[in-house]
Formats: sequence, C-alpha cells, structure tokens
Amino acid sequence: MIEFTLDNADGNGTLTLSGDITIQVATELKENLMKALDDEVKHLILSLDQVSALDLTGLQLICAAQRSVKNAGKSFTLAGAVPDAVRQAVVESGYVGCGGAEDNSKLWTGE
Repeated sequence: MIEFTLDNADGNGTLTLSGDITIQVATELKENLMKALDDEVKHLILSLDQVSALDLTGLQLICAAQRSVKNAGKSFTLAGAVPDAVRQAVVESGYVGCGGAEDNSKLWTGE
C-alpha cells in the first residue's frame, strides 16, 4: 500500500509505504512521489517501517525523489525504523551512499 498525506499547515508531506514495494506498484509510487515533490511540500517524511520487500525500481524512485527534494532546498527524513528487507535491498543493489554525505536519514547506509 502506498499513501501520501499533506499537512498544509506546516508543509509536511508524509509518504507511507507498506507491503511489497516492487515494479508492480512503480506507477503508483511514482505518482505519490510526484505529489510529495509538489511546491507545497517543504519537508518530506518517508515511512518505510511496514515495507516487507523493496526492489531496484522502488530504490531508484526513492533515491531520485530524495535527491530532488535536496536539490529543491527542501528537507527529507524517515519516520520509524528501516526494515531489514529495505537495508538488504540497499546493500545488494549497490545503493549504499545514495543520499550523499549529508544524508542523516540512515536509509542509504546499509546499517
């Protein structure tokens, strides 16, 4: 399941992902990430703690979104813990370090 909510009062956008985030839901993920990159969103909060699987397509979309947020001068954080399935996908796909040197989300460390 993919759900995006926007709190217009403070510009926080929360993207909650759960279940298998794979190529089968890539279009839905991309659409929700595009909403999250809207001008109204100043701070993107990504919740992955209910993700049971994440494939390369999902990683690519999330990495691109995080870079877009950063390039737009906005902020990006994670809500909750990074599940083992996500950590494993980051390491196995070679996405360790995707967030750059200033990444404090712990998403791309593989730890």
